Amino acid sequence: MEKLIPFEAIKKSMLLMIAYRYAISGLVLLAGLVGFNILLWHLLA
Repeated sequence: MEKLIPFEAIKKSMLLMIAYRYAISGLVLLAGLVGFNILLWHLLA
């Protein structure tokens, strides 16, 4: 069983998935902030 699915590979893929999720949520947050700033800039200008 250990040769089929090495623990290290599982750990790496889990870390990659977690990092991917954080990167995506970070990008969404950043895009939201940028969009909000542009909207405010157009409203105030």
